[in-house]
Amino acid sequence: MKWLKKLFSTTDKKGQSLKTEINLNKSSGSDNEQSKKIDTDVIQTETDPEKQYAFGIMYHQGSNLPQDYVQAAKWFLKSSEQGYFKAQNDLASLYEKGLGVKKDLHKAFNWRKKAAEQHDPLCELNLGIYYEQGIGVKKDIHEAIKWYQKSAEGGNAEAQFNLGNILYQGMEGIKVDYDMAFKWIEKSAKQDNAASLSLLGQMYANGQGVKQNTEKALEIMKSAVSKGSDSAAYLLGSWYKDGYFSIAINIKTALKWWVIAADLGHPKAQFNIGVSYYNGQDGFKKNNKKAIQWFKKAANNGHPRSIEFLSQIGK
Repeated sequence: MKWLKKLFSTTDKKGQSLKTEINLNKSSGSDNEQSKKIDTDVIQTETDPEKQYAFGIMYHQGSNLPQDYVQAAKWFLKSSEQGYFKAQNDLASLYEKGLGVKKDLHKAFNWRKKAAEQHDPLCELNLGIYYEQGIGVKKDIHEAIKWYQKSAEGGNAEAQFNLGNILYQGMEGIKVDYDMAFKWIEKSAKQDNAASLSLLGQMYANGQGVKQNTEKALEIMKSAVSKGSDSAAYLLGSWYKDGYFSIAINIKTALKWWVIAADLGHPKAQFNIGVSYYNGQDGFKKNNKKAIQWFKKAANNGHPRSIEFLSQIGK
């Protein structure tokens, strides 16, 4: 799946705040005491775009200044108008979500494009997603591929996955190309991208763009699960249950992976566990209460059969 990077430019891959480019007094006082060290009168006269951006971040995050999305948007705009790509990218996020400004996807797109044109891989990724999903602009898979490739060549793991996934699936006139898909998926997987690891494991299992290797596929799929891939856990369960790729059938191992997938939020796995509890099968003792709990989890994740079943029993 392709998830739009909604983290602001001052967050790393784990969502942890990075240091702003303004030197703040790191004294051990309380937050209120530290916030007093930011002279708002001095702020108003600031003209440096990077510092303007940093003030916007502080207002957005409520760090050293009171959280205020309107003020964040104001400072992002000041910086953006001077061409600072990080501010342009983050201003686009505010317009996309309607934070501090009226929601306007067309303006969001325009600022994404200005940021991407400055050759930042994250900004290029975001613009590619806008083109692929038709956010503030008409859907255009060819433009999406163009911007994903720029970002992918700049080392962005998510762009590498998105590009590889398009080539793997083929869509809207784009031909399937397993060899090129493998190239990009492998690059992304080497950066521990969970979705790429899951797809890479499937490609090894099916011999798509690479020589078939079940042992390697299992190794990679387990690595994907360790990075949080619910789909990899679900597929592992299915492989062990049905003996795909000459894997010895092992119901106990299959259920172990399905439980992991269910805990990670995979709706079909949650439904399957619910069925096992409801029918008292696959090594699960019949327990309607637990079954309904799992059906509700699956339903909350949009699983149609779970929603239908709960409706039938009045839950």
